[in-house]
Amino acid sequence: YGTVPFFRLTDQDGKEFRSDELMDRIWVASFFFTTCNGPCPRMNAQMKKIQEQTDGLDLVRMLSITIDPKTDTPAELKKY
Repeated sequence: YGTVPFFRLTDQDGKEFRSDELMDRIWVASFFFTTCNGPCPRMNAQMKKIQEQTDGLDLVRMLSITIDPKTDTPAELKKY
């Protein structure tokens, strides 16, 4: 398996999220944008199913990353 380099993101509450918060955890990541009318809604529905099935498992983290940060501000992400 490859190694993901360290990264920092801003979450939907405007707080910094650091990749080291995922250390020693299983995590599922998706890439989307809030104005996507193509595959994003279906993909996000699948992510929600995974989240529901792993609810309560502290070992698992879900991570959705926008590919359009200019449009997908923290406020837009929170609404989405």
